[in-house]
Amino acid sequence: MESIPELQRLPLLGNLLQIKADTPVQSLTEIAKGYDGIYKIKLPTTDLTIVSSQALVNEVCDESRF
Repeated sequence: MESIPELQRLPLLGNLLQIKADTPVQSLTEIAKGYDGIYKIKLPTTDLTIVSSQALVNEVCDESRF
């Protein structure tokens, strides 16, 4: 199993500067184009795993798999 790719980040700020405050969803969508439907980002207070492909969202939300 491959690990989930992570964006390069700055100490303390993480990936905060890569997400535009006025268009955060569009920023995350643009970042997702460089990854295969899933990636991790780090913010100052939390880590997030972004799932951006519908096929992966369906798989993650499929309760019969758990």
